[in-house]
Amino acid sequence: MQLHRRISDGEGATYINSAFNYVFLGVVSLLFWGAGYMESIGYPIYATATSTPIWEAVCRMSPSKEITYLSGVLLLFGGAFLIHQANYMLIIIRKKTYLPFLLYIIFISSSTVFFPLTPASVGIFCLIFAMSQTLSTYNNPRGILGIYNAALLIGIGSLLWIHILWFVPVFWWGMYSFKSLSLRTLLASLIGLGTVYWFLLGWCVFTDDYRYFLPSFTLLGKIALPHLSEIRLIDWLHLLCLLILALATVLHIIVNEYEENIRTRHFLFFIIAIGLVSFGFAIIYEQEAEKFLQVSCMPLAILAAHFFSTSRMKRIHWMYIFFISLFLLLSILRSSWGFLPPDIWGD
Repeated sequence: MQLHRRISDGEGATYINSAFNYVFLGVVSLLFWGAGYMESIGYPIYATATSTPIWEAVCRMSPSKEITYLSGVLLLFGGAFLIHQANYMLIIIRKKTYLPFLLYIIFISSSTVFFPLTPASVGIFCLIFAMSQTLSTYNNPRGILGIYNAALLIGIGSLLWIHILWFVPVFWWGMYSFKSLSLRTLLASLIGLGTVYWFLLGWCVFTDDYRYFLPSFTLLGKIALPHLSEIRLIDWLHLLCLLILALATVLHIIVNEYEENIRTRHFLFFIIAIGLVSFGFAIIYEQEAEKFLQVSCMPLAILAAHFFSTSRMKRIHWMYIFFISLFLLLSILRSSWGFLPPDIWGD
């Protein structure tokens, strides 16, 4: 009797979508959060020179560590649920899988720079919600409510992280690709953004305090390239691991695009566009680079789940195991509770 059953080439996707794999990723994510809580990583939250006045106000409130970590976890799992719901309802991945949900959680949880709560934590939750609203308007030029809701959500997210507004043109391009762009939907998107700032302006007029309104937009012009010499080797390796995965997933979609229906192809290319914009702005905004990379975890999770779940490559399960093992190893080494000397991880 065999003690170990060999997984055949055709069973790779089944292995990847097994309950064991799901439980493993979930437990590892919780361990990262537990270790982060014990070490108080990222707490207390703080504002930087490029933070919006509203985020500065949140930081001045000094929420307890428990509330801060709980808020971060709820936003993380809430965003993951929205990703799963969008994939389930719109069939972005043609096979039933929980992998987008879990990959998004593990990508965020394994990077301590995202702990426990950042302006992008709220921004990416709003962006995921806006993405699902926009995808639901496919081939519907009268989908005014969905477009309005998407723009409204992006506007809400911009109150805490103004740089999320750079994704608005991507959504307009997505609307054009989905054949849902019309004069009405374009106006709906502008009204959705305007609604948020109309109420904010009203509050500023009521309190005669405009510091929450005017300074935010000036932050968009503070462009600064990162100092590459200050980036640690372990961070380069970690980023390179993700870039290789992103490149593999994009190439897989381009080469095999005709295996998907037209609607799914449009969805996938829209998600790719969000990822490209995230990586692109991470290069030109030094102080916001970590936040843009946090946003990139969302499209990367969906694309990687599509790659591992639908790829016909032989030994795909071994590729998945190798990537997850390497990614988690690099994540642990670059974390503050790793075992490298302090001068290597920069503490």
